[in-house]
Amino acid sequence: MQKIISFSLHRTPETVEYFFISRFCQQKLRGVNVGGFDFNLQFNWHAIPEREKKRHKHPSEPVHSPSMAGGLFSIDKMFFERLGTYDPGFDIWGAVRLAEVWLDEYAKYYYQRIGNDKGDFGDVSSRKKLRADLGCKSFKWYANFRIPSAYCTKL
Repeated sequence: MQKIISFSLHRTPETVEYFFISRFCQQKLRGVNVGGFDFNLQFNWHAIPEREKKRHKHPSEPVHSPSMAGGLFSIDKMFFERLGTYDPGFDIWGAVRLAEVWLDEYAKYYYQRIGNDKGDFGDVSSRKKLRADLGCKSFKWYANFRIPSAYCTKL
C-alpha cells in the first residue's frame, strides 16, 4: 500500500496463499509469479523471467508483471477511474470485447480459436475512445516490450 500512497500511478497485484480445507491448513507460496495469458485470453501464472530477477537488488522489490488477476489488486481509486475502471459490458462476451478493443490486428488469432463466433458483444466504441484518449500503445508494442518471451512468441 505504501507504493500506492507514495505514487498513485502504481497498482499492486496481490500474492495469494492457498488454504486447503481438506487438511485445514494454509500453504505459503513458494515464490512470486507474474501474470500472463495466452491467445485463448485465459489468465495464467508464470515464473519471474530471468531478466526481471536480474533487475532486482533485493527480493522485496516490486516485480514488473505484464498482466494481473482482475480481482486481486490494490490501486488508487482516482487512478482506476481515470483508466476507465472495469468495462461494464465485460460479461458473457468479455474476451471478445477485450480482443476488439486491445488486440488490434492480432485479434484474428483469438477469433480463430473460438471458431470466429464473436456473438453479440455489444458496442465497444466508448472503450476504443478511452484507449485512444489515454494514449495507449498498440498490442504489438505491448507484446514485444511487456510480455516476457518465455511465454509469448514475439509478434
